[in-house]
Amino acid sequence: MKIPEELEIFRHRYTVRKDNKLLMKDDTVGTYCPYVSEITIDTNAPESKQQEAFLHEIIEAINNHLELKLEHKQITGLGTGLFHILSDNKLGFNN
Repeated sequence: MKIPEELEIFRHRYTVRKDNKLLMKDDTVGTYCPYVSEITIDTNAPESKQQEAFLHEIIEAINNHLELKLEHKQITGLGTGLFHILSDNKLGFNN
């Protein structure tokens, strides 16, 4: 799956920014910032890690918009699980 430059989540337009220092600065592959409607992904991470982080950040946005109050551990579990199901079954990440 090619990570897009923009993404719409619940009718809100998000910019997807690529950064090559995020992992070094914050020890993370992706971030979600609701205040500026932005998802950032570190391009130095392996492609599969970038895709998994992108899915994780989308779940962060869903959690925020719907006020689900999911803990970060739950979001991480959902993101990892969905990523592997989607990619293992060629449902969007590897085609």
